[in-house]
Order: sequence, then structure tokens, then C-alpha cells
Amino acid sequence: MMSSEPSELDKKIQSAAELSQKIINELKETSKEKLEQALEELNSIIKNNENEEEERTSEAEIKRKARRDEIRKQWKRY
Repeated sequence: MMSSEPSELDKKIQSAAELSQKIINELKETSKEKLEQALEELNSIIKNNENEEEERTSEAEIKRKARRDEIRKQWKRY
């Protein structure tokens, strides 16, 4: 069952989209320094999202392997 609440990843994607818009606005209105700061912030969020996704994938693989091992042990008992 899916929740109507946005997921943590959805919130981060929305945050990245907002930062992208901020970058466009900065290009129009402010200095190169502020643009570079916004780009660094966006790149940091993207990197964090990638790291979190890798971590979740790794954790899921560990859980799948543990479950497979447990099933194998149960089968060996018979």
C-alpha cells in the first residue's frame, strides 16, 4: 500500500529540483560566487543521494543473502 506522503528520496529529489531552479535564478540575478555555492550544494545532495542508494542496495543484498543462507540451512535439515 503506497502512502500519500512523499518518500525521503522524493523529498530529496524535490529539494534538488528546487536547487536547480535556484541556480537558474542565481544566473539571472547574482554573482558567479553565489552560483558556484548553489552548484556545490546541489552536487553534495546528488552525491549523498547516490551514497544512500548504494547503501540501501548493499543492505538489501546482505539481507537477501542471509535469507538464502537460512533457507539452505532449513532444507539441509530435511
